[in-house]
Amino acid sequence: MDTTIHKIRKLSIYNNPVSSYRKNYIAWDNIERANKPQNYTDKTQLLSKNAQALLAVIVQKLRNKDKLFLNHKYISKITRCERRQNQNIIKELSGVLNINYHNSISDNGKKYRYCYKFSFKELEQAKPVNSNNLGKSNEQKISRHSIYKENKIINNRSNESNFYKFNSSSNNTDQPKYSEATRNTKTTKNGFLGSGKYLNEMLEYLTDEVCNTLRTSSGKSFTDRAIKEIAKAVSRSKQGSKAFFYHIKGFIAYLSKILKFEKRDPVKISSINYYITGNLTEEERTIHKQEKYLSEVEYSQQVTPEWLLKKRLAAVLRRDIAYKILSNYQRSERKGPIFKIYLREHVAIGEMDKHIILNQVKDTQERVWGGDNRDIEYIANVEFIFLKKREQKLEKGESEKLAEIHDKEEIKKLPAWLQIRKYFMDSSFNIRDGIGIDKCWLSKLNACEDNNKISDNIKTLNLKAESKFIRDWITSNYLFKLEAIAKELGYELYLQYC
Repeated sequence: MDTTIHKIRKLSIYNNPVSSYRKNYIAWDNIERANKPQNYTDKTQLLSKNAQALLAVIVQKLRNKDKLFLNHKYISKITRCERRQNQNIIKELSGVLNINYHNSISDNGKKYRYCYKFSFKELEQAKPVNSNNLGKSNEQKISRHSIYKENKIINNRSNESNFYKFNSSSNNTDQPKYSEATRNTKTTKNGFLGSGKYLNEMLEYLTDEVCNTLRTSSGKSFTDRAIKEIAKAVSRSKQGSKAFFYHIKGFIAYLSKILKFEKRDPVKISSINYYITGNLTEEERTIHKQEKYLSEVEYSQQVTPEWLLKKRLAAVLRRDIAYKILSNYQRSERKGPIFKIYLREHVAIGEMDKHIILNQVKDTQERVWGGDNRDIEYIANVEFIFLKKREQKLEKGESEKLAEIHDKEEIKKLPAWLQIRKYFMDSSFNIRDGIGIDKCWLSKLNACEDNNKISDNIKTLNLKAESKFIRDWITSNYLFKLEAIAKELGYELYLQYC
């Protein structure tokens, strides 16, 4: 690497009168390139910087001779590009120079191998072109003849669209060369993507042909669905959202490398319904959660009449209504011709849904008594009872205040859940440990007191955990002690995750 001193010395070389330089003209900035794309922009319409640098060398050398021979090695020193990129740069100059490719040619007794022959084009007046005339666009004679003929050893690609073969069927010859979707995205005939696109904008180009190419290049047998889901997940990531492409082949190469190192098993994710959770919207996640819950209910191995009713409701009701009813379902009971269903929270149920529920209740809950005269206990109506709930959650930082209450009369005035928490802290080996447990775990539970008694002396207290982890931790470490305290106060605890 050059040091700062070396860089400054290279910059100050202009003081040396014998130092060489490339003489470029401002007028050359307005020369149009011969191979400009179909949907060109202001930048892609004119000669590139590399083309102007190459043109400067060619023009200076052609001042003393009528033809010039250059190979790729020499051209790469000017453009700092590889062979394929040099070919495109040379094509830009075909409008102002005669360019031909030769495998082998002799000139004045000197033999040249694999090189390009450059010479000035002649104007209509048969006058040679000089450096002053090159910048004038009205004097350009841009012909569409062959620029050069490549050797078969070199991998020569035609100008036919490589992008088209990924988006259309090769059997239909009457089909237009570019589809409407391709035109709207400003894709050129050489597979370029106009001014470029981000990865999330390229997902629509994942056709069957592109997916086949990705499977071949990555060596993984992912389905089209899996490839699209993986690409969508990558586009939502921090690095993937910055991926930008100017050509369809860059997009394919990028995804091929990702699929090559993809750790998911292609066989396990070969389902046509495969999805990645991170790609789902909030609405889709809600639907998936409800469908998963209802499927668990419907395919449960329980065979009691109560569970049979739940399975029927999960199968016949609308998804959102069935989820709200079954997720809030606590118990049910029959009193004469009326069947009561107890729900923890209020659920808006329409008349049509009530009629459907009544029919399912009749099918599963009506009983026939044996004997000579068979009696049927008919059910005439269904009642929904929404349990009154009372939130018993302290504000943040109130665990210490609860620990400071010592008067028994004041403790009895507290709601049932706060009493249980208070006695739990007092029964701890260390009061600080009790406060810490209450802060970290018990304070995160919401309590709902059921006014309907299980028996004469026992009431129900429902606890809701914010997450499955909190529920499991409290169940395995503190629930047995909480249940003992609640039993002394006349309550039975039910801990659940919601």
